[in-house]
Amino acid sequence: DVRPGKEFERENFLHALHIPAVKVSGFGANATVEPLDGFLETVRERFPDNGSVKIIVVGGDEGAYAECAITSLQEQGYRYVAEVGGGFPAWAKKFRPNGKRRAEGGGWVSADGREELFG
Repeated sequence: DVRPGKEFERENFLHALHIPAVKVSGFGANATVEPLDGFLETVRERFPDNGSVKIIVVGGDEGAYAECAITSLQEQGYRYVAEVGGGFPAWAKKFRPNGKRRAEGGGWVSADGREELFG
């Protein structure tokens, strides 16, 4: 997960590895995204074999965090790098924090012997 620390702390998924790739300054339309010093060094420490390790990058919904991370990783020779399309928000719509798939909206599901409306 390459999102900034506050976003990761607010919500993440089970066993996610957090290596922030960017620094965000400002808010809203005035926000700027810059590569974070130390990102590649941290990745190299965790994954020194850039020719065989498979890395899945999760960023925000706009794609700027992931794009920055993926470009940097590929420039350093990491060959097997993929992005979760739509970033963490898209993943969170389909999966719960524990990694289990969310039920489709608009129906009933039994949970602990009770019926619940979801969606």
